Amino acid sequence: ALIPFKQDAVYLTGLIMNCYVENKNVKVTVSAGPYIESAAPNPAENGDDVTLKGISFGATKGTSKLYLGGKEIQVKSWTNMQIVFTIPDDAKSGKVKVVVKNSSSNEVQLDVGEEEPEPASFNFSRAWTDTFFPSGWGISEDSIDFTASVNGQVSNAINPKITLKDFYNSDSSKIVEVANMKRNEVVTVSGKVHMTLSTMTVSPEAPRTRYVYTYSNPKLVRYEDDVLKETYPGMDFNWVVASDGIYNDTDIYVEYSVEEKHYTRPTENDPFTYVDTSKYKIKEFHLQINVNKDVPDWGTP
Repeated sequence: ALIPFKQDAVYLTGLIMNCYVENKNVKVTVSAGPYIESAAPNPAENGDDVTLKGISFGATKGTSKLYLGGKEIQVKSWTNMQIVFTIPDDAKSGKVKVVVKNSSSNEVQLDVGEEEPEPASFNFSRAWTDTFFPSGWGISEDSIDFTASVNGQVSNAINPKITLKDFYNSDSSKIVEVANMKRNEVVTVSGKVHMTLSTMTVSPEAPRTRYVYTYSNPKLVRYEDDVLKETYPGMDFNWVVASDGIYNDTDIYVEYSVEEKHYTRPTENDPFTYVDTSKYKIKEFHLQINVNKDVPDWGTP
């Protein structure tokens, strides 16, 4: 049992009541050590002053030490029944204890800040090759290599489960399934897509005709039910799934601007002459995100 012991007291009297011992020779051992009664405020923020109240801390700090989460903490003031210290900027939640002359106090949990769990994340890369068959007789096919790297996360959900799936065996697509959520959770799915090309220009070989393709201005576009909902200014996406509905699907594509230049020449020995230019857009990567809020309102994710 812990018995408060006042400073400068000469005697300590303990009365043991309401018990039965067969052996009348009972030995009672008393050791005087530090004891923490409370820590306030708790929880606290980094930079806050926290006051420990207790007993047997010692009139002055001397060689005594204060620990938070196993790390020694500097103190602002120290008396036998009260210690005041400032929580360091890099401190985390942990146990507080006082050590006086190699005697450790009890440990008290001190919560620092509101430490939110790390968002659930998903990361993957896809590589594929697109083959082109330009119009015109005798023109050989040509190809271009793509690589898409995706880094994303699911925020605000309590305990989401993420599954990555192939999209109809297509190398240029991927499905991200997010489940284990309640309907009232307003979930945010965000991330970044990084696209690389083996070359920015493709020039099919042909005796008298050549098409040169130039890719530029990659950006992300988001569709729902084949309807364009959002065009992102860059390669970062952010989709907020509201609390209505159980199933929520969206399709995100990487869209390129393509410039196709057409050249011809009378014979193989003549130089190519520019004919015309066609401009259009193509979607070169498909990321489908399926959010399934399958936990009943009374359930626990």
